[in-house]
Amino acid sequence: MTRRYKELNFKMGTCSPADIRIEERARVELGDLDSLKEAIDMVGIINPITVKKLPEGSTCPYEIIAGMRRLYCAIQQGLPTVPIRIYPSDLDKETQLTIEMLENVARKPFEWDEQVRLESQIHSLQQEKHGKKTSTKKDGPGWSQADTAKLLGRSASGMSESMQLAELLKTIPELKGCKTINEAKKVLKKIQNNERMKAMSVKLQSDKATTGVDGSRNKLASSYVLGDALVQIPLLDDAFFDVVEIDPPYGIDYKNVVKQAATTLDYNEIPEDEYTTFITNTIKAVYPKMKDNSWLILWHDASKASTLVDILRDIGLTVRGIPAMWFKEGSGGFTNQPTYLLPSVHEPFLYARKGKPCIKKQGRSDVYSYKSLPASKRIHPTERPIPMMIDILSTFAEPGMSCLVPFAGSGAALAAAHAMDMTAVGFDLSTAYKDAFTVRALEGFYDRKATQSKEKKHAKKV
Repeated sequence: MTRRYKELNFKMGTCSPADIRIEERARVELGDLDSLKEAIDMVGIINPITVKKLPEGSTCPYEIIAGMRRLYCAIQQGLPTVPIRIYPSDLDKETQLTIEMLENVARKPFEWDEQVRLESQIHSLQQEKHGKKTSTKKDGPGWSQADTAKLLGRSASGMSESMQLAELLKTIPELKGCKTINEAKKVLKKIQNNERMKAMSVKLQSDKATTGVDGSRNKLASSYVLGDALVQIPLLDDAFFDVVEIDPPYGIDYKNVVKQAATTLDYNEIPEDEYTTFITNTIKAVYPKMKDNSWLILWHDASKASTLVDILRDIGLTVRGIPAMWFKEGSGGFTNQPTYLLPSVHEPFLYARKGKPCIKKQGRSDVYSYKSLPASKRIHPTERPIPMMIDILSTFAEPGMSCLVPFAGSGAALAAAHAMDMTAVGFDLSTAYKDAFTVRALEGFYDRKATQSKEKKHAKKV
């Protein structure tokens, strides 16, 4: 069949648009024709209109097969002739429809990064040819970005955006992995926000050094340490911590599974086949740092619960096989396989003990019902509400105790410990998250009164 289409005979020619008959077409919606008209004004019709020759005596010599949008533009612009590719009159209907489909389906549009680079190159070449426009007059000499926008049928804002992205593609590798221009803009916004947070963090710490800042804020900011937990934890004192809160990567390819995480920067996931070894090494590292009567909290993907229970027990901790959980109030849930799986509206954590510590909130249920933070208020994709973290920590600890957070992330666990007057230290590999946390801490976002009032407000509502 493929060879048959290759062997089809056709001729090239020109004709008046009025010589082409329009029959019922597969393409019904022609879409916006303005940009195509502008392109035809500049360079003419590049791809010939595909037609079928009609028998002698027909009202028109040709019938259109493909190129309806080009033909409509030619008619509306009053072009005297158009280029055509002519197939013979004995072309059967099945082949005719196949040609129409292949011309439209097989055509591959530019990827977003290819398009912005090409637009940038066209702009540069036009400026080389005409010189840069220095006059503010519309008809002044030289070439401006507005001229390129008009040439390519783009809006001024769209053209400016393309120029910016084309330039940034040279220096920001994260943009190259984006699938769409909208995704690239979200990543760029995230990068710019990270840079802003970094600058604010540096300034606030500088101001702190020269003018002084509330000691508790400074202590909280210093509790977030930039570094690899598995390298840093062995350097800590043994038998020091009353609670260890572990919220590790889940080994679930987070960026691809969760669509809204596609633009997340600095999120350090681990391959699924390395998850068990990674968690085992983490728990082995924290175990000697725990006091003889202490608790370990381990957040996890529900599918991995039984494996984690075995790991915890093998290392020497006592754990119940049934996890506690965060019920995400008001959430519609998430599933990446809606055909087969119900959306999940909860997230579990195992609580294990070393020795025989007592639960501080005896009688409290194992379900923590709190709303998720809106994405716009998070500094980390999996950030947990601080009132809930206070509630969880106060279930197992009390003021004056100490808390270890191997994967600090947003710093919510550190902030919760701070609100409870606990000593805490956390580690993370991300400079961006540390900077964002530092800004929040030094600006008073985590002050005890603020975080405790949020927790009390939630408890009163419940």
